[in-house]
Amino acid sequence: KIFLAGGLCSSVAHTLLVPLDVVKTRLQTEPPGTYSGPLDCARSLAASEEGAAAFLQGAGATAFGYALAGACAFGLLEVFSRAINEAAGAGNSLFFSTPLLALASACATAFCAAVVCPFEAVRIGAVRNGASSLAAVQQIVADEGAAALYRGLGPILLKEVPFVVTKFVVFDRVAALLAAALPDAQ
Repeated sequence: KIFLAGGLCSSVAHTLLVPLDVVKTRLQTEPPGTYSGPLDCARSLAASEEGAAAFLQGAGATAFGYALAGACAFGLLEVFSRAINEAAGAGNSLFFSTPLLALASACATAFCAAVVCPFEAVRIGAVRNGASSLAAVQQIVADEGAAALYRGLGPILLKEVPFVVTKFVVFDRVAALLAAALPDAQ
């Protein structure tokens, strides 16, 4: 259930935000001065021959990639947490709960990053070239080889691991504080 829920929530959330991601990616990949800002970029995309469809570039890769990534992130957090806590033992799991949660989060996030990396490469290629996800993956592999799909793994790990570990640790601590402060509100 956790894998399915994580996959669905991640896919829906990321896919709904594809239009914003298209504008962000265009701002990052076009030469400086092409757009005066995000609104100018959005207006230019809407007025282009691509029209409103331009805002959905990379949506296929995003929906599929983040379904897998979300399933991995949420599902593997649970799997790694159980395995790490069991290996640590009951006493250590209680005493070191925060570092063990951070370790489980880091492991799940690293695996998730490896899963989502090629989909991010395809999404960026689709937006940059105004192509479908299928055309983008074919072009990347033909021009640069399959390894190019993982070129962004280092930056993704540098961004995502600290962010997700912090998010899960803060969530866990805040949930514990609220449960202690509001015991009847569960």
